[in-house]
Amino acid sequence: MLVEEATTRQSELGAKQVDLDALQKERSSLQAEVQSADETLRQRRREHGEMQEQKGKFEVQAAELRLKAENLADDIRRRHHVELGEAELDSYALHCAVRDHRKRRKTRATEGETTEEAEGGEVLVVEAEVESTGKAKEAEVEWIAAELDWEEIETFVNELRDKLDSMGP
Repeated sequence: MLVEEATTRQSELGAKQVDLDALQKERSSLQAEVQSADETLRQRRREHGEMQEQKGKFEVQAAELRLKAENLADDIRRRHHVELGEAELDSYALHCAVRDHRKRRKTRATEGETTEEAEGGEVLVVEAEVESTGKAKEAEVEWIAAELDWEEIETFVNELRDKLDSMGP
């Protein structure tokens, strides 16, 4: 009887050991899943922090651009007594001004003309031409905008601004 009980207990112990091994394997796999989830969470938190930092930088850039736009609008309002919201965009006039500026530059290069008086008169001619053509060229706006060289326009505007500033108030 004692032998039978010992054998029964031995078989129960073997079964319990098999159950224990299965539970330990399950526990190990669950621990691996938890570690994987922890690593994923750490990575997501790190990405979230980087995105928050990037968002902060973008907000600062947006604020800087907003201030720059406000300063430009104030400068235009002060210098030219024009409210940007009320000004109409006229691509055709811009195209004509650029074309005439190119002509003047080419003429100066060939003839050696450098007087400011001639340029002042030509600017008035451009304005009169623009007023006479009006909105008749609206269909060409996309074509005009496509062939404009914005760096050249910026140079042209800076030259005109310098001339205006040198004239005084």
